Amino acid sequence: MEDNEMSYLISDLAALAGVSARTLRYYDQIGLLHSTGKTSSGYRQYDEEAVLRLQQICFFKQFNLPLKQIGLIMRLPLSEREEQLRMHRHLLVDQQRQLTQLITTLDAALQLNQQGGSIMTDEKKFAAFKQTRVTQNVHDFGSEVTEKWGYAALTDANQQYLGLSQKDMADARAIETEMLDKLVLVIDSKDENSEMAREVVKLHRKWLNYFWPSYSPLAHKGLGELYVSDQRFKNYYRDKSKRNRAAIVLNSLIQRYA
Repeated sequence: MEDNEMSYLISDLAALAGVSARTLRYYDQIGLLHSTGKTSSGYRQYDEEAVLRLQQICFFKQFNLPLKQIGLIMRLPLSEREEQLRMHRHLLVDQQRQLTQLITTLDAALQLNQQGGSIMTDEKKFAAFKQTRVTQNVHDFGSEVTEKWGYAALTDANQQYLGLSQKDMADARAIETEMLDKLVLVIDSKDENSEMAREVVKLHRKWLNYFWPSYSPLAHKGLGELYVSDQRFKNYYRDKSKRNRAAIVLNSLIQRYA
């Protein structure tokens, strides 16, 4: 490290970034953020490039990405890391817009309640809650979706969902219920070659078409793989069907018949 270059001791950088020195030592240990030198007394030092790298790590931590995924991103060239940051900025702007609509709807509801009347349609009354669900889905699954299919796929799907009518939502729920009922029959029969098994995938595709702007068998199969690789989906289908292997069997059927 050059004598005239700005540098931080580990304790100083920890204080600056609002993390602990122990955290920085752990980042060094796992290869996420190496120190760039040591003092004559053996204390770690960090240069400006390391400071920039730590800032990016902190951003990705705020986006709720696991350290393993952050490590993969931080191995990318700077231009690609910045593209990841721009993508997450888009997601934050979407969330900000959705929160603004939620506040606006709440204010309108409170004002109408005080006036003792209502000029809001039923769909408008619940539009903000759809926005909230979109925000939660982006928070929970946005990183996985954008990594697998790209940011445009995420935003297009969000817009598709926000445009659904109450009837659309009710129809989609009915189709999902029918699909789950038939999935249970397939699981219990242990026959994945039956016409019932094929019907499960047809219904799953029909359900997806409510939420996807366009359908492709490849994307359908990719979603099936996500069902078994992500514990949240495994839990969802287990709880909905009361069958522990629901996500595994559903993915198997999708891979065969999509």
